[in-house]
Order: sequence, then C-alpha cells, then structure tokens
Amino acid sequence: MTTILKRAVWLLLPIIFTLWSSIAPATDLRIVVLIVVWLTGLFYAVPALTAPVYWLRMSPSLLWILWLTGLSAMILIWLLRFQPAVGIPLSITEQLWLVGNTIGLLLLPFAHYNRSEYIPAMRWRAGLLTTLTTILIIIIGLELGLRFAYVMSDNFQFSKMHQNWHRLYWNPINADGYRDYEAPPPDDQRTHILVLGDSLVTGYGVNHIDDTFPHILDAQLGADYTVNIAAQPGWGISNALDGAQVYPIEPDVVVLSHYINDIAEGIAAEAYDRPFPQIRVEPTEQQRWWTDRFYIANFWYYRVYLYTAHDSVSLYNDWIYDAYGNGEVWSNYQLELQSILDWTEEIDAPLVVVVWSNLLDIESSRRLTDPIVTFYSERDVPVVDMATLLADLPASQRTANIFDAHPSVRSHRIAGEALVDVINQVAP
Repeated sequence: MTTILKRAVWLLLPIIFTLWSSIAPATDLRIVVLIVVWLTGLFYAVPALTAPVYWLRMSPSLLWILWLTGLSAMILIWLLRFQPAVGIPLSITEQLWLVGNTIGLLLLPFAHYNRSEYIPAMRWRAGLLTTLTTILIIIIGLELGLRFAYVMSDNFQFSKMHQNWHRLYWNPINADGYRDYEAPPPDDQRTHILVLGDSLVTGYGVNHIDDTFPHILDAQLGADYTVNIAAQPGWGISNALDGAQVYPIEPDVVVLSHYINDIAEGIAAEAYDRPFPQIRVEPTEQQRWWTDRFYIANFWYYRVYLYTAHDSVSLYNDWIYDAYGNGEVWSNYQLELQSILDWTEEIDAPLVVVVWSNLLDIESSRRLTDPIVTFYSERDVPVVDMATLLADLPASQRTANIFDAHPSVRSHRIAGEALVDVINQVAP
C-alpha cells in the first residue's frame, strides 16, 4: 500500500466515525469525541501535524501524565454523566464517548512513531509513574467491577449492589403488581392456592422466582393445582389480608407466610409505645455526593461502615423481640392473626401457616415463633414450623448471603417441599 493510500485510509476513520455519531443526540460529549477522532485521523494522514506529539514523546514523563489524565477524564465523565451499571444498556452517546476516546488514547501518542526515534530516559520518574498508573487502574477496576460484576441483595435495600440485584432479578411483575406469574382466569378449574406474606414470599435474595417456595410448591403439586402470591416486601398481616381480599380469583387454599417482623405493622404496632429504631443512617450531604455517584464509596459506606459502626440488624431485632414481650401489643396482634383465619373460614378455604424464625439465630427467636405456632395449632390450623426444619443447617446455608438474612434457595426448597404434604391433606 502506497504512502498516499495509507494516509487516505486514515482519513476514512474520522469520516466513518462522524457518520456513526450522526445518529446520536447532539451534545457537548459528541463534539469532544469528534474532535479527538478527527485529530487522530489527521495526525496520521498529515505528518506535518504531528510535531506536538513528537515533542511530547521527547518528554515521556509529561506524555505519560497527559495519558493518565485523559484516561481518568474519560472514565470519570462517563461515570458521572451516565452512571452505568449492570443491567443498564450503553446509550449510543456512551458508546461514542468510550470508543472515540479509546481510539485517541491508544493512537495519538504513537502518531508517526519511528523505532529509531530517540526517547529520553525517565530514570526515577518511571517507577513513580508506574506506581501511579497501577493505583489508578486498580481503582478503575474496582469501580467497574462493583458496577458490572458485583450483584448482591441486602437486608434493608441499602446499597447500589442491591439495586443491581433488584434491576436484574426483580421480575416478572404481573398485572397485580406482584413478583409472580399472572393470576389464572376466574373460570380456571384447578385448585387455586394463594400464598400471602412479605419479602420472604416474594423471594428477596432469590434470583429466580421458580426457586421460591410458592413456585416450588406449584411445580411439585402438579397440573391440577395453581399457586400464586399476594405479597409485597414489608407487608404484615393486615396488608396481606387486604391483598387477598381484592385478588382477582378466590382461592381454594390459603397459605400464610409469617415472619417475626409482621408484628411491626397494623394494630399491634399502634399499641407499641416504642418508636421504631433508625436502622438506616443516611450519609451526610458531602458523603452523599460520593455514595450516590461511585460504587466504591457506596460499598464502603453501606457494606463496611454501617455494618461495623451501626448495627442495624441488632436495633431492628431488639425492637421486634421487645414487641412480643409487651402484653398489649401481643393482645392486639392475636386479633390480626385471627383475622386471617376468620376470612378463610368465611370463604370456606383451608388455612395453612408457614412460620419463619430469625434465620441468623433460630434458637433465640423461638420465643417469638412458638407463640405463633401455638396460636394456630390450638385452632386446628396446619403449621409448618421452619425453625424445626432449618435448625440443623448452618446460618450461611439458611440465608441468601452474608448481607441478606432472607431465606436462601435451599431454605425455600425445604419450605416448598414441606408444604406439599400439608396441601395434599387439606386441599378440597
């Protein structure tokens, strides 16, 4: 290929890039990246224009610093302007920004470089710049790794890593707003089971809803049954009852999933004169600028600082445990527990109750779950006591992950399989 042809080919680069950029919105970023790409193409096509690059190569330390600055600016502007993360597709403007600037960073420093060209030695500056480059690349790698590779739910939905999990796995959402498949039509002749509850029913921390206990139950019961849910994170007994009463199909069997924190919602909580603890300590205004924009800062604040300096789990559990010991609260809570039973008797649907304990400390939470088991057992309601079924499993296998005490896939499977026998006994 002749020299003239090679230079003509280099001019095709910015021309093609300009045509591609025409489909993107007109922004300052598009202007900047077009300038970078056109400079790159022109520098390679017209040797006389490369004098600035040549003189920079004569000062390699300065060129290296400028290259690091360019790399940092490219990544920083991308992060601040677009907040990219796993599950969020790159816009055309982002693609242009990353591709165009990468072309400039990789090619501009070597425009018309000749191997025989004299490059002064950097001496001690080489080690310093190597260290600086390594640190920068590690920081960029950590930031991008947390954004695109670290997906993990947590107890209280604090962190951006949890937002990644929610974005990827909180689906499907049906017409009724539940993380579930669509409800069957009213004329469906199968035995319909409706599972009521909160985040344990919806499967917080479980990536795929087919691994949650209602859908494990559905799969194992067979074609004559259909299982759906009326559940949302944070729901207690009264909310679950409200959801069940407006569900588009009347159930033949009702399964109530009870967790110890259900006492914190409804008339029971109203009778408790102790304010709910501050389990989420928000960052200061200065800290928030960082935690809202950078995953490293967000991880440090929510996954390190709050879990060491502010024990949200203990504050939360202390409030719940004390509520069960309050006579007035417990009396009101029994009215809520009875309300579900009254409704199922009204619609002539058997009630089954699944009682979940604190999966991080099953034994100490028995004083909270045993009264629930006793309450329903005395009223001839079948009860699946998860404390008994999960007691022999280590906490790490019972829970979703180290930051999320919701049931693991294994715990969900144990619950679903335990329900199969009970449903076969009570279903009409």
